[in-house]
Amino acid sequence: MIFAIDLDDTLINSKDLWEEVALELFGKYGLKRGEFWESRKKLHDFIYSSIEHYKIIFKEKNIPMEFLNQKVGETPNCLQKHADRFIFPDTLWFLGELKKMGHRIILTTFGKQTLQSAKLGNGGLRWVFDDIIISEKPKRDILAGIQKKFPGEQVVFLDDHPHQVDSVKKMLRDIITVRIRHAKGRYSHKASAQKHEEVKNLKEALTATRKFRDVRKINIKIISQEQMIRLCGALASGRVIMFPTDTVYGLGCDASNKKAKEKIYRIKKRPAHKQSSVLMSNLAMVKKYCVVSANAEKFLKKTWPGPVSVVLKVKKTKAAREVFDNQKTALARIPKLKYLREMSSMLQKPIVATSANISGKKQPKNLKDILRQFEKTAPDIVLDAGILPSKKPSTILDLTEFPKIKVLRNGVRAHHFKL
Repeated sequence: MIFAIDLDDTLINSKDLWEEVALELFGKYGLKRGEFWESRKKLHDFIYSSIEHYKIIFKEKNIPMEFLNQKVGETPNCLQKHADRFIFPDTLWFLGELKKMGHRIILTTFGKQTLQSAKLGNGGLRWVFDDIIISEKPKRDILAGIQKKFPGEQVVFLDDHPHQVDSVKKMLRDIITVRIRHAKGRYSHKASAQKHEEVKNLKEALTATRKFRDVRKINIKIISQEQMIRLCGALASGRVIMFPTDTVYGLGCDASNKKAKEKIYRIKKRPAHKQSSVLMSNLAMVKKYCVVSANAEKFLKKTWPGPVSVVLKVKKTKAAREVFDNQKTALARIPKLKYLREMSSMLQKPIVATSANISGKKQPKNLKDILRQFEKTAPDIVLDAGILPSKKPSTILDLTEFPKIKVLRNGVRAHHFKL
């Protein structure tokens, strides 16, 4: 998913930041804490103009306007100086979690380039974003541009401003909107008419995101390095991905992540004793976890990559026990699809791969029908490659007593192995 997030009062405590800046610039002229934002009530048409705030205050306090002209140019440097102190405590944690889950993060904030850029401070906040958009255009126009730039990606918009959120919800119905009502923010009140997710802090926002269905259009022949990094980040953080395989749509996760594997079994309603196959990047990875004789290796070099899963004995190592849950045998495969091999290689782990259907039922051809099966527990990310060619499932061979070969399931290329 793409998360488009506002800066003011969503990620930073902009209200208190501006108070700090106002005190530093004009405290010696009698300005007191709280007066800067009190002036806002008298300037509804100038919410984003700090100069108009100051003019009201200077007039009320009989401060000569020449002092305003002298100091106002220092505002950007002053903002940047204090910005890092006013980042909400959960902001960097929240953005880091989104990154781990493989999401793209774009800052979408309204206002003057100089001032809004200064609010990013000197710390790590600005480097977390994949893109930064500071614009005086309406948020709905900015978000429409993001949709155009990333077709097929689900966009989630997080903001504190009720009218901004409502406008986006009304005009761009396929965007998921989340309103954050920080207790310290300017818009902590309930003032939203449209139906959308509403949360009190970023911790609640992260919980809410786990409920969103993240469907990404994908061309399995052309996947960028960035996409691969994001997918591997999602797997590494325990997410379950539904992806196209050599045969059918599969459910996958990091094979060493016990909780993620348990989620796949819940999605499929699959009996715990039934073994799932794992995808590996190459023979070197297979040999790391499984017992492969020299003769069996020669056979597998002719068999893989392809839609053939093989039963092999598991090595008695900690890494192997972690991946295969202390089972004595493994069901392994090196897939023909290059992106699956690359995903396992980048993750540096085997990936669980089991058909995306309720256990015992056939998988529908249409993606919507496949997803309809998973109403209560669903995969976190869905890679949509359209309708896959009608194929048999993979062939399963037992090589535990190689050179003796047992064909356990007659699938694709099964006739090659009836020895």
